[in-house]
Amino acid sequence: MDTSITLILETTVVNWSHQLEPILQMNTLQEGNPTLYSELHFWKNRHADLENISSQMAYSKAQMVVELLEAANSTYFQPWMKVCKNISEALEDAENICKYMKPLQKQFERTESLELPKMKNHIAPLMVTVSLVWVNSKYHKYKSHFVFLLREIAGLLIKQALAYLVPEKLLSEDASDGLKSLQNSLDILQLYRDSYESYGANLTKYKKPGISPEPWSFDPTKVFLELNAFTVRLKTIKVDFINLSKKFNLQIKQLHQQFSDAYKLFTEKAADKCVDMIHKVGTLMEFEDAAKDLKKKTDYIYQQIGTIFCRVFVNASVPCNAFKMFGSLLEHPLIAVDAEREISSLLNMFDKELNGYKLLYYQHLEKLHYFVPIHWSFPPVAGEVQWAKNLKEQIQDFLSNLKSIPQV
Repeated sequence: MDTSITLILETTVVNWSHQLEPILQMNTLQEGNPTLYSELHFWKNRHADLENISSQMAYSKAQMVVELLEAANSTYFQPWMKVCKNISEALEDAENICKYMKPLQKQFERTESLELPKMKNHIAPLMVTVSLVWVNSKYHKYKSHFVFLLREIAGLLIKQALAYLVPEKLLSEDASDGLKSLQNSLDILQLYRDSYESYGANLTKYKKPGISPEPWSFDPTKVFLELNAFTVRLKTIKVDFINLSKKFNLQIKQLHQQFSDAYKLFTEKAADKCVDMIHKVGTLMEFEDAAKDLKKKTDYIYQQIGTIFCRVFVNASVPCNAFKMFGSLLEHPLIAVDAEREISSLLNMFDKELNGYKLLYYQHLEKLHYFVPIHWSFPPVAGEVQWAKNLKEQIQDFLSNLKSIPQV
């Protein structure tokens, strides 16, 4: 065969190899934070891509190129056959994993529909399914992907915990109820960690006859990367919540008791004076003095509330909570004096938060140069639109909170 023809065929095969290499190397780990369905979508899309490539490689023209290279004893024949073998094995793996991922997807959908407190009874069946997938599929060949899958589950629990622990609700409800919500969240997160350990230690229960399953020899710091950080944050909030609740609840109770005592004393005097006013001259003046004394004590209590407000404001690390604190308090003149002193700090918090949104936006744009992130179960373009919409809504909510304060 003419060497020029051989060279053209070899160049063609090299180009094919270069085009196929990124597809074989592609993985979900290129993304930032794990999302619930990214791994499921990865294997579904990978199976479709490899199936399409395999069918193209089976075309008569492609087969003819391979046969000519073999006939010419080309040095590129064996490397190309290795590429073909890798494609075939990757397709077989993707098909196998997709089959076992179907029941796992149903478990994900079920878990996602539950509120955090109701997840307690659902983590066990979820982990059973995960164990079955690991033991019976070819997932053990892709350990980094399986770690990513476990992180996705942790990410789901974090997402549900954030939806459950609404800051406004925690601050408005009784301290004991808030602490209970925090502890419930910590218990669910710990249950997932414990389940990972227990099911990982008993994988032989789910194996097929004659198969020895590979152990879960993953680095726990990688599996629970986000979960550990979130748990530490929740524990810190819990400690702060306990300390602040004890401190400020005691102060508020004391102020409430002072007001109750002052009001009780006034009403007792008022009742006596109302009776005496019928018979005695000058009793009206005594009644007015009692009313002035009550107002004086009430003003002092309001000033104390203003002082407590300033202390609570300093501890309000979440800007939306700080905004909500200003609303009704500014309506009372004595408290407003203290509250208005913190408006500059509030604006600084607002500026810092906007800069955070700006940084998040530019970081997201930077990522687009390397890959297109998947936004939950959305396709790439719709996912990007949804991501931008969510960011816009957060900023608009933030601005509406700021506009609700007349003094700003």
